[in-house]
Amino acid sequence: MPNVQLRIAGSDDGYKKTLVNLCHNLQIEDKVEFLDFVKDDISEYKYSDVLVYPSMAEIFGLVPFEAILSGTPVIVTDDCGCGEIIQEIDAGCLVHYGDVMGLANQIEYIMTHLSWETIGKKYVQEYESQIMYPEINYDILHK
Repeated sequence: MPNVQLRIAGSDDGYKKTLVNLCHNLQIEDKVEFLDFVKDDISEYKYSDVLVYPSMAEIFGLVPFEAILSGTPVIVTDDCGCGEIIQEIDAGCLVHYGDVMGLANQIEYIMTHLSWETIGKKYVQEYESQIMYPEINYDILHK
């Protein structure tokens, strides 16, 4: 996914240097931005395609619920306190803490299947399948 930008927000807790080195080793420094503490989280959610909350130490996190209220899909780990509620109300995806491939698959699914471009194409296909007018050039809708 060449156009994806990872934005890591939150306090450093002494791990940022390790992440910066990892980004350097993977040669993805231009794809990762460290936001540190974000004062106005709500505006950040509006501009995000997905929120990943991979916590295992949170008793109950409000961050995923703020993202949900902003219309941003969420992925949380099943060990965080909010995971059970998110699963019960079917408001996001859960992955097992430490399941890197499971997390990657969920992110890829959301980024490819829940994008506005993909949803828009599905709506056009559905409309076209229901009502077809010969005088309309449907090819212009796909550009």
